[in-house]
Amino acid sequence: MVDNLNQKSIWDKRFSSIPRNEYTDEWLHSYSKYIAEKKDSNIIDLGCGRGDNAFYLKENGFNVIACDFSSISIKFINNTNSSIETRCFDMAEGLPTDINNVGVVVASLSTHYFSLSKTIALYKNIYDILEPFGYFIFRVNSMKEYEYKDKLNVKHIIEDDYYQLNDGTTKRYFNVAAISELLKDFLIIKIDESNSGYYGNEKYYIEGVVQKNCKSIYLAEV
Repeated sequence: MVDNLNQKSIWDKRFSSIPRNEYTDEWLHSYSKYIAEKKDSNIIDLGCGRGDNAFYLKENGFNVIACDFSSISIKFINNTNSSIETRCFDMAEGLPTDINNVGVVVASLSTHYFSLSKTIALYKNIYDILEPFGYFIFRVNSMKEYEYKDKLNVKHIIEDDYYQLNDGTTKRYFNVAAISELLKDFLIIKIDESNSGYYGNEKYYIEGVVQKNCKSIYLAEV
């Protein structure tokens, strides 16, 4: 069983030493047309870390809500740009029910730390919090990240494709088929394997954009 308090302590310590990235990783820019569609809605940056995406969104005029379970992360964002709304909570335990008019949820490398049951529940929560036709834009660990980098750093196997590493963190790894299955309630617009530099290191991930599928709403109204 994973100790969430220990995970929080690990990330608090990590965020205390990681500088702001100055947004050298411009992955979110390629999804700007989807974000622009929701310019009058709230955008949740889920697992915001040091705020790269939150700052980018705010600087481009969007109403962003930066969310993380690390109080160190939230404090850094508040001190850097106090006009950004922040929330501190553990996404594995559910999302806030009092955030309305959510047009986009952005989750960059933040939803791959949980058991399969927690992951399924999280993606359902994301689906539910989105307004009709809202977008979920994400990146998660690719199995290539495990094969090429993390395989030798595994402390123990928690469940299939989910490990605790030697540094104490937990990680889940996906292929395109696996993440597509988990997001099958959404309309899948794009899910691709990719890689890029990330804080000075090569990172292998799967990224994509999916849309809340409201077909069932129209069927119910007929």
